[in-house]
Amino acid sequence: MQAPCKNSLDNDDRSCLFCLAPVVPSWNITITNITSSSLIVKWSNFPLNIPVHRFLVKYSERNSSISLVFQSPTGNNTHRSGSVLKVFRSYEVKVIAETATVGNRTYSSETASTRTDEGGTLQKCIHGIRDSNENKIMRKCRPWILKIIVEKYQYTV
Repeated sequence: MQAPCKNSLDNDDRSCLFCLAPVVPSWNITITNITSSSLIVKWSNFPLNIPVHRFLVKYSERNSSISLVFQSPTGNNTHRSGSVLKVFRSYEVKVIAETATVGNRTYSSETASTRTDEGGTLQKCIHGIRDSNENKIMRKCRPWILKIIVEKYQYTV
């Protein structure tokens, strides 16, 4: 049987930090500047009167076992993911505060959900092609619906 994980960054199983950290309901996070491969996470000041040693930001791809964890210095309530996220994927994001108290207790923000953009702009995704009768066909790049326009007729496939 595996020993229970400790609530400390000294532990080899760092994923335990996220499951054991109690949620601080008044600690809010906001997700902004969403692109196809990146986003910005901002959080309010840590509401408990405890010094924070460091923040960790966890991006968990929904319906997958893939998670990315980044360290953010104290005094900086913003994390920019960089271009490491996958296009048009749903993510759950949370921030963990590791306190500078004895035992290095950790606390979690609420989880925020988001989805990265499709990628490309519509101008980049429209392609003009011609069929065998030289009728112009336009294809719009949308994963959930592909619209094909042939002269005056519209088909949805």
